[in-house]
Amino acid sequence: MTDDGPPMPEEAREYAQAIMAHHDHPVVRDYFHQITLCQLPLPEGGVLPFFVMEFRAGRDVALVWDDGRGNWGVGDWQVLPSADAPLTVHMDYFQDRPATASFAHALEQLRQSRPAG
Repeated sequence: MTDDGPPMPEEAREYAQAIMAHHDHPVVRDYFHQITLCQLPLPEGGVLPFFVMEFRAGRDVALVWDDGRGNWGVGDWQVLPSADAPLTVHMDYFQDRPATASFAHALEQLRQSRPAG
C-alpha cells in the first residue's frame, strides 16, 4: 500500500510517533486533537512556521512542542469562545515556559494543569 499524499514533514512525523507511543496515556486518549502548523507572527515582521500538538477538552485547549533539542514545552490551557474555534497565540504563549525532559513529562504537566470542569 502506498500513500499518495504529500510527504509529512519530519517534525510532524516525530510528533505523530510520540502520540502513537503514548496512545494509552489518559491525556492522549482523552484530549489529543491534532498536530497543527502554527504561523507565529514575529515582532519584527514575518512569521515563524512550526508544528505543535494541540490538546482539547471542550473549550479548553493547550499546546505542546519540542524545541528540537529534546526539551518539551507545555503551554497554559486557554478557554476558547467555542469548542470548534481556532486557538490564536502570540510569541508570549511560548516564551519562558518551563521545559520538561520528555514527552511523558509534558503529558503529566498537561494532566496536572488541566482546569477542573
